Amino acid sequence: MTKFFLGLCAASLLPCAALAQTPKVNFTQFADPTENAFAVNVPVGWTVTGGIERVSPVVIQQWVTATSPDGTLQIFIGGPEVIPGFRVPGPGQSEGDQVASPSPELPPAVVLNYRAGADFATYYAPMRLAAAGCTAAAPTGDTQPMPDYAQAQAARSVQLLSGVATRYTYTPPPHEAGLATFTCQENGQTMDAAILADTTPPSAAGSWGVSGVAGYIAAPGQDTLALAILKYTLSSEQWNPQWDQAMREKLEAALTRQYQYDDAAMAQLQNMEQQSADFSRMLFAQGAAEQDAMHNAQMSQLNAQSAQENSNFEQYEAQRSLNSWNFDAHVRNGALYWDNDNQEYFEVDH
Repeated sequence: MTKFFLGLCAASLLPCAALAQTPKVNFTQFADPTENAFAVNVPVGWTVTGGIERVSPVVIQQWVTATSPDGTLQIFIGGPEVIPGFRVPGPGQSEGDQVASPSPELPPAVVLNYRAGADFATYYAPMRLAAAGCTAAAPTGDTQPMPDYAQAQAARSVQLLSGVATRYTYTPPPHEAGLATFTCQENGQTMDAAILADTTPPSAAGSWGVSGVAGYIAAPGQDTLALAILKYTLSSEQWNPQWDQAMREKLEAALTRQYQYDDAAMAQLQNMEQQSADFSRMLFAQGAAEQDAMHNAQMSQLNAQSAQENSNFEQYEAQRSLNSWNFDAHVRNGALYWDNDNQEYFEVDH
């Protein structure tokens, strides 16, 4: 069990002078009851629930909710509802559309323009606070960057992916964390609230994500204490190394399946391209052969016509010669006779 005052001063989360005006809070460790994946420090005596919500072998959502005995303070990390991956709008796409994931291991992505840190917190707050029991969230306009949270989330991503074999060089994306504050309504009372979010900017393919969210709901005047407790709980987070290794193995198996799928799809595409090229060549060859056959047929027809015309001309000439001979023979009072031996006509004068 740790003392809240000492823990906060050591972590420099709040000025120690400010903490002197707040009540001492003792902490105890809460271990994930679902997969023994993580543990965090939470205030003693608070009602705590949480665990790991698993969507697929490689997609999980961590969540913890802790509520004070009198119900005036609540802090939360993540949530039972899984935050999807996002993709900036492409041609013909509108915010809110769903797009299929390139991998069966991942759920569909939601089309949404990128919102960094506090902007995403403002976007997400009405849904998350309503799920926590505080509705009609209204931004106060107060936002602030949270570089320590961004650094912690980036370090966690590197830690989890350390040693995972991939085909490509992994470059950790930048992280942009911010906090936005709100008022909301709970049981007819106006409460103070805040959402902390860490986002990673869009990749070259337009995909972006939310690596972590957290927040609090507090009765008026307790927002400073609520934020301090939230920050301390976040800073106390510890992940089980055995669980991390099991996740790495699941991720490598998923990557292997994805690579096999990609290779099969590429081979199919190359086969289709080869078939298309072969078909094009066949059509070209068929077209050339048909053109040659058509040309040969035309030439054959022309040759046949020419031969027929030559034969007709020869017959005409022979007939004309014969007619002329007959006429001459008639004039000479002769007659023509066919000589079978010499295959020719001869004239016999009368």
